[in-house]
Amino acid sequence: HNMSYVSTPSLPEDVVRMVLREHYGLTTITDLQALPSERDQNIRVDHTYVLKIAACTHDEDRDYLEAQNAVLDLLYSKKDEIPEGSCPRLVRSVDGSAIVVSPRWPTLLLRLLTYLPGVPLSTLDSATRGDGTLFSRIGRLQGRIDAVLSSFNHAGLHRKQPFQWDLRHYQAVVTRHIDSIQDKEYKALVQRVYDVAHALVAPFSEKFRCSVIHNDWNTTNVLLSDDLSKIAIVDFGDVAQTWTVADPAILLAYGLLDELQAHPIAVCEDVLRGFELEIKLLPEERGCVFPLAALRRCVSAAVMGAQTAASPDNLHLATYLVPVRQALPRVLVVLEDIALQVRRRDVMGEKLRLFFDPAPLHLVKGKGAYLYDSTGRSYLDCYNNVVTVGHCHDHVVEALTKQAHVLNTNTRYLTDQSIEYAEHLLKGLPPQFDRVMFVNSGSEANDLAYRISKTLTGHTGGLSMEIAYHGITDALVGFTPSAFRDTKRPPHIRYMVPPDTYRGPYGPDEPDVGLKYAALADEPISELQKEGFGVCCAMIDPCFMSNGVLECPAGYLPAIAEKVRAAGGFYIADEVQSGFGRTGTYMWAFERFGVMPDMITIGKPAGNGHPIGAVITRRELVDAFAKHYSFFSTFGGNNVSSAVGNAVLQVIERDALLANCERVGAYFKQGLQSLMRKHPALIGDVRGVGLGLGMEIVTDTRTKDPGTQQCLLLLRLCKEEGVIVGSDGPFNNCVKIRPPLVFTHHQVDR
Repeated sequence: HNMSYVSTPSLPEDVVRMVLREHYGLTTITDLQALPSERDQNIRVDHTYVLKIAACTHDEDRDYLEAQNAVLDLLYSKKDEIPEGSCPRLVRSVDGSAIVVSPRWPTLLLRLLTYLPGVPLSTLDSATRGDGTLFSRIGRLQGRIDAVLSSFNHAGLHRKQPFQWDLRHYQAVVTRHIDSIQDKEYKALVQRVYDVAHALVAPFSEKFRCSVIHNDWNTTNVLLSDDLSKIAIVDFGDVAQTWTVADPAILLAYGLLDELQAHPIAVCEDVLRGFELEIKLLPEERGCVFPLAALRRCVSAAVMGAQTAASPDNLHLATYLVPVRQALPRVLVVLEDIALQVRRRDVMGEKLRLFFDPAPLHLVKGKGAYLYDSTGRSYLDCYNNVVTVGHCHDHVVEALTKQAHVLNTNTRYLTDQSIEYAEHLLKGLPPQFDRVMFVNSGSEANDLAYRISKTLTGHTGGLSMEIAYHGITDALVGFTPSAFRDTKRPPHIRYMVPPDTYRGPYGPDEPDVGLKYAALADEPISELQKEGFGVCCAMIDPCFMSNGVLECPAGYLPAIAEKVRAAGGFYIADEVQSGFGRTGTYMWAFERFGVMPDMITIGKPAGNGHPIGAVITRRELVDAFAKHYSFFSTFGGNNVSSAVGNAVLQVIERDALLANCERVGAYFKQGLQSLMRKHPALIGDVRGVGLGLGMEIVTDTRTKDPGTQQCLLLLRLCKEEGVIVGSDGPFNNCVKIRPPLVFTHHQVDR
């Protein structure tokens, strides 16, 4: 440390009793207990006080202790802002002195503080700590203390020599001491963590604000009452005027030693959620909290390396090194993920959405129903419907690589693969569907279907559902209100009320509920006709995935199709999310719900994630469209894509995945319904068919108030347990479950 110690004090018990009697008037002392300390002699006095004995040789050392005392006095005076018992209180001697110096020991400085009872945070396991609210509460106390100290200043905090626990000097401290680490492998790890963290912090550090902070939120210094209702912080021995953001970073740095099973960024967010209720961080500061925590770990590792080299027999250091060393590999992984996010932002933009931001998964592998992150941890994938037959299915991968080695060209040449794939698709459809128009994605397929509809009807008006999603092209933006932010609805588009029998105007037991919901489409159809747009099509996902995975009431879709056709338009079944057996029993969702579309659109699930899209329709529509336009998609239906699509169909048939989807989906739904019975105040509804399921989270089952935050928390907790689910719906409070069709009963149980 930077203080100039003669040696660590070690006054004997009889002398300590004399000091307490003579200087503090404590005459009846029953118990003295030594407390651990890095440099001072600390003694607990009857569970009431702590006597702190420091050795020093320079006036600067006394000045620093006076600064600590001034901090404690200030915090004690702010009882309206700092809860009583949250910080120790300075106890003055009988003559009113804050620091006692005995003529017998002129180099020893004595202070008496109140003793704060409690259990150190470091001793509690994750189960005892509960959810992230505890770290948020600790972060808020930290913010309150730092807010009080934000305008504080003291001459004793302005040191002549850099303070090694001041994070502003991390570069000099690590550079000075890192070579003291004897273990070459460990030293290389510390160096790598330092290099990555430094690269993330250095560009922004000049913008960090400075203030006086506690500067040592070690989890051994954070004390909790038995019921966790009260929080206290002790040991103001490292108080410093430094970067304000260092305090939450230090808490996180030590919290990482105890929270190895939780995602470190989740712990970071918990801390900041509380801290920023008191002190709002700048974007540059907030983005560097985790890298600063990593740098604090590097400083600790380097300093301990120097201390261990000087005192190789120090058991305290040896014991403390173990968790520090265990934490660093995990810290490095997260740092490298953060660096990857920075690279992504720099080339792909800040607004491109990441799942689980700010703690996104860095995925490196997938197999079957599992995904694997950069640490090798597996996640059960209950969300990614794109991989219809499971991640990296051997048969599909083999078909792709085999065809890629031979030929990949477009459909203007006569080749086998596109013809075989089109025949295979049509074989599983009603006979009136006899034409396939290949493109490269679901968006392109829906765009083409809309274009055909406009061309053949002479109308431009389109219908889709509220909160629907149908693609990213300019023509489809209007059909995709779920993607709207500030964008207004195009005048030629109208939205229909989804058949939500849980939250909508008609409940599931209402007579003719499907027809009553269908009647709600009369108004938007009439508006389009009155305004001169007419109706060229209605585009509907039969499972209403973006609406929260609704369970379509009987008669609804046939009635909608009839109304649209009566208005002169076409009914388009967007089967991108709902098709390929996801509903069980039937290959296509429109079959399950008893409606016959004019056009079917498919997308990437057709290729297990490979870019495939198609419009499947009738000959007369294709022939009529061809009279107006010559249609060609350069790589729609290319040889590789066709081979992949054909392989997906083969796996679905060979492995009887429709039947599997029906069985496992019913079992999954029963499990969710069982959860709803166990948690009736949280789960309002369970719905869906096959392996397209939804679970609506509410805060009140009577009023059905949406539990959006609870749903997001549930998604995060599932991720921490190694399970990936999504969310959707008008309030983003519906858990969305769409696992690969190869899902098993065992995976449902997990």
